[in-house]
Amino acid sequence: MKAWSQLVVAVVAVAGIANLAHTARRVPAPPRLPPAVPENAVMRHEERFAPMRATLHRHGVRGTLGYLADLPAAQLAREARAMEEYFLTQFVLAPWVIEAAFGDCAWAVANLRNETAAARVPAGYAVVEDFGRGVLLLRRIER
Repeated sequence: MKAWSQLVVAVVAVAGIANLAHTARRVPAPPRLPPAVPENAVMRHEERFAPMRATLHRHGVRGTLGYLADLPAAQLAREARAMEEYFLTQFVLAPWVIEAAFGDCAWAVANLRNETAAARVPAGYAVVEDFGRGVLLLRRIER
């Protein structure tokens, strides 16, 4: 009787090991490369504008800031990518309010991607600081 018990235990053990091995072969191997992390536009924009934020604090700037982009203010609403850039700029520079039309703003933010910065600075404004990558802080020139 003892021999039968040992034989049954051995058969069950072999069957269990065989099932485990079969299951292990059916489970796919993990991918070798991790999946690509999607680009985080907000973090990228925050990194671009972080130096400007510090400069705005250093100069004690308050109130509304003008906004200069590759497109004129009247055309921003027609371009989804331009509006995304505008809203991202507003988000990362809060609590300052960003105004697409310069109007009477003493300070302005330039967010340029396509043209040289000096060519896009409007008359009556001077570059206070060029942060690179198309980000400039502008100030109205008092006359």
